[in-house]
Amino acid sequence: MKKEARSYLIMGLLAFLLLSLEILVILFGPLSYGTQSFFNIFIPQSTALLINYGIACIIWGVGIYFLYTMAKKRGFNVFENKSIVPMKNWIIVFIIVILFLTIFYFSGNMTFKFVEIFNYYGNQGIYVLIGSIIHTFFSSAVILAIIIFFQEFGELSFKYKNIPWGGIFFIILYGLIFGLSWVMTPYNEYFVLLIRTVILLLIISSVYPLLKKNVIYAYPIITLLFFLYGF
Repeated sequence: MKKEARSYLIMGLLAFLLLSLEILVILFGPLSYGTQSFFNIFIPQSTALLINYGIACIIWGVGIYFLYTMAKKRGFNVFENKSIVPMKNWIIVFIIVILFLTIFYFSGNMTFKFVEIFNYYGNQGIYVLIGSIIHTFFSSAVILAIIIFFQEFGELSFKYKNIPWGGIFFIILYGLIFGLSWVMTPYNEYFVLLIRTVILLLIISSVYPLLKKNVIYAYPIITLLFFLYGF
């Protein structure tokens, strides 16, 4: 493996680890205590959720800055690419978004959580909603970073540029790490979750190369897809 490709692999793995750190935030943060007492301090569930969102966003923001700075020192400026996207590529991306909406709408997984949040959290719903939106912007940024670095690794290693390597390696890692927890679920639920995740990641990861690796275009589209999917 070439040294340059290895660097992108390492940065992709670090970005994936960065995304996975939210699990630790949930397990050891205030949200794990719900509405119980935490060090003799009562924390409502809505407040605990917002604290968890805040911690995750801070970790992700610092981590993304570190990764992009590391990449820039190696001669890869994520934001330098200002390529013009051909109209046919925009049409394909539009078709992808429509396909995305269709698949997840008819599968019953299209969940807009605005009403659910207000029904569940009552007067605190507006704060939780704002926190969820900010959290989605940050999580989308981390996922885009994973796609970016793995895409570069795949292209350098296998020489094919039109394949969504970011999504492929993302799926492999996701399956290896979280597959054990899926085995504990009923078979039908495991299969549906697996297919749903594969489709989601492949659709999202295909947007980046289609938009000529222009982050200015790719990030809003990927974030939009996550909002539509149900943040």
